[in-house]
Amino acid sequence: MYRSTRTWAVFSYPFAILRRIIKHYNWRKVSIMGHSLGAAIGFLYAASYPDDTEMLISIDTVAPVIFDPSEIVKNTGPNIDKLIYYDALGLDKMPSYKYSDMIDLVVDGHHGTLTRKSCEILMRRGMYRVKDNKYLFSRDIRLKVAWMGLPSLDVVKAFAGQITCRYMNIKAKPYRSLDNWPIYSQVLEIIKMNAKDFVFKEYDGTHHLHLNNPECLASDVATFIQQPIS
Repeated sequence: MYRSTRTWAVFSYPFAILRRIIKHYNWRKVSIMGHSLGAAIGFLYAASYPDDTEMLISIDTVAPVIFDPSEIVKNTGPNIDKLIYYDALGLDKMPSYKYSDMIDLVVDGHHGTLTRKSCEILMRRGMYRVKDNKYLFSRDIRLKVAWMGLPSLDVVKAFAGQITCRYMNIKAKPYRSLDNWPIYSQVLEIIKMNAKDFVFKEYDGTHHLHLNNPECLASDVATFIQQPIS
């Protein structure tokens, strides 16, 4: 579970892992479907390797989140201190919980965007049992200070202009304030200019609509995937 701070970056590190997997299996063309951070990584991959990407399906995210520069500056120092603190934590210092308590914690932490059933599905890989029938989170705790080193709006727009694959974006409504719809829609319009195929769909639901109500979008996603490649 331990990684040195020197290798940590919320976007570049998983991006490199994705590229490593693709090269390991020698896949010539890939199709990516991702939600939230996964969608942001897919965005970066499709833009960086347009000739290697067949399609990209992004759920409730269009690109890496963009914050006001003043907020980034204000929070960088405290976030660096948190990162160093979390990086030094050993497993013996990590809090453990009973199963039901951990599920409660996740439900409460997502402020109503996840049903309890969806939380239990996520926690099949998001937790593991330790002694005394208690559980630890399996995710990297440094994700709690993930919003560092984010690209600017100009950089995101430049990436968006490089996406040429078939593209589908799924948006939950009502929108969250974090979505920053004016910027979200700008990025979509740039992608639309060069994408081989562009589909945008909205559904009633929360940020985790694909977990809470997968049937609401499954048919449209299947139709998009099954369309013949032109």
